[in-house]
Amino acid sequence: MKNFPHQFNDIEKLFNALSVAKQLIDSNTLLADENFGKQLTRKGIYTYRDKNLSIDEYLKIHNNTRRFEGKYY
Repeated sequence: MKNFPHQFNDIEKLFNALSVAKQLIDSNTLLADENFGKQLTRKGIYTYRDKNLSIDEYLKIHNNTRRFEGKYY
């Protein structure tokens, strides 16, 4: 997930991202980019550049990539 580490200066983003990580861990889901990035996108913590795409369209396009590129809100 490109550009995510520098977003940690925003406490709300950090808290929300850690909450997603905890949910993945609690559900025994591998905490990897493809899982973590997908959930961050679905929860609205991470947003992508092409606003013409739905979340499902974006994730389908990036399904085979390990790196998410966008903004975190």
